[in-house]
Amino acid sequence: MILINMDNLDFFEKYFDKDPTPEVVEKLVDELSLKLDKITGYETEIYQDMDNPTYYRIYAGCCAVEVYLEDNKIQVDFDNNWQIRSSETKNTSQKTNQEKLGEF
Repeated sequence: MILINMDNLDFFEKYFDKDPTPEVVEKLVDELSLKLDKITGYETEIYQDMDNPTYYRIYAGCCAVEVYLEDNKIQVDFDNNWQIRSSETKNTSQKTNQEKLGEF
């Protein structure tokens, strides 16, 4: 399981304020992949659906994130191996590698 602090997903906002074009989705995927690569320590891999050019899966280790355009909205789905939590619940006395996700 990989942990992400909700406060560290702020970079998403700039993508949701724009018109959701395939280019915006691609830029979001590229930035998210770079951040996941850095904070997880895993090399990320990006797969683009051949039939739907606005559908991507980003893999970091055994975890995946789907990014796609649906009904003119950008959707970002984390699979069940990710845990997203708010910073208020963070236990600072125990810091694992998984908690480094938000430290980019």
